[in-house]
Amino acid sequence: MQLTGRHPGSLMTFIDTSRDEVLLSFQIDAQGLPLIGFTLYDAAGCLVADAPEPRAYPGGVTISSSDDEVLLAVMPDEPATVTYRLYNHKGTLLTVSDGTHTQIYGYLRMDGNKIGANRTKPQAKTPSA
Repeated sequence: MQLTGRHPGSLMTFIDTSRDEVLLSFQIDAQGLPLIGFTLYDAAGCLVADAPEPRAYPGGVTISSSDDEVLLAVMPDEPATVTYRLYNHKGTLLTVSDGTHTQIYGYLRMDGNKIGANRTKPQAKTPSA
């Protein structure tokens, strides 16, 4: 997933449907910078990192489990690339992304908004008789 090039106000959340818990969220602020919030579990269901309020990570961030499995990596390059492995509180793998390809398993819901999606296209004018 790439974070740059998105419109200010854009939002994407990854939710564990087994208990309606937001595990990862991305927001784009008014300046077009990505804000990231997360609640990350490892394959055993142990809480590894909890920073649910979205904030900027201008230098990037990498969070790994105790056995060195990378759960979240945000690279500070341009465009910013994100890789993740999201487990829920039971240790169930919900989704994996290497930054290019994403696999989605059960118990995951992705919510978001599309800025401008509600805009209507202008109607073509018909010549008056």
